[in-house]
Amino acid sequence: MGRREYNNVIGNLLKKINKETYFLKTCAYCGTTNPLTKEHIWPKGIINRVPSYIGRYSERANKVQAGELVIKDVCQFCNNGSLSKLDDYLCNLFDSFFKDFVREYETVNFAYDYDLLARVLLKLSFNTARASKQPIDLFSPMIPYILGTENSRPNNFSILVNLVKPTKVLKNGIIRNVYPSGVRSGRFELPTLDYRDVQYRVISINSYYFYLLLFNGVKQQQVINETSDITSSQLISSDATQLMLSLSNTDTFSVYEDHFKKNEKTYKDFLEKHNP
Repeated sequence: MGRREYNNVIGNLLKKINKETYFLKTCAYCGTTNPLTKEHIWPKGIINRVPSYIGRYSERANKVQAGELVIKDVCQFCNNGSLSKLDDYLCNLFDSFFKDFVREYETVNFAYDYDLLARVLLKLSFNTARASKQPIDLFSPMIPYILGTENSRPNNFSILVNLVKPTKVLKNGIIRNVYPSGVRSGRFELPTLDYRDVQYRVISINSYYFYLLLFNGVKQQQVINETSDITSSQLISSDATQLMLSLSNTDTFSVYEDHFKKNEKTYKDFLEKHNP
């Protein structure tokens, strides 16, 4: 057998082994060994609705990429079943609220189903955490709730929201509004926040910024209050279905400033490659 034939045989054998190993991996949600599929970090429906979302920052890879961010550890039954229904709910919220930037002096009567909203935000955060190789121990007990197989709502998380106002910039003698366009899911860090026994996540779609607090134990009201003050956000009540929102003191520049400064080179490299 020549070297080329030998390499082909070994290559095909490795592909077979990798394929069999792939199918033996368990689903991150239900734990079965059903065939795994690609789960989008952000639902395909949202990506299609936000055309400005051309660059996806991967914390794990520490780079910005044009392709859609996916993770390959979700079985087809979860992906096309319970999780798909959550994607549909998020797309409905987008069409009803998120698609339009909130303008000055506007108020929004944000209508929501608390459990569906919570499950969507937990799913996005859980997906992002796994894709970024971040700690997921606080998510694991919530998986039945995310899937909807457990009716009892976990009591160790809180959700806050604010509406980010546009930044005013002067261009060619004209004041223009720069709106917070795009989506984001990841950790957020502020030097004044207490990170003991709390994981802070942010999920944003255009003007809407949701802050998800995951507690390692019981909720800490002081942490909730401090987060609300620092981010100019409001607590979303689990006992209500509507919340009146107006633009906060936070503007587009301030919510992106730290992230872009920290990852300036990765964004510069991406823009030079895709906008030569």
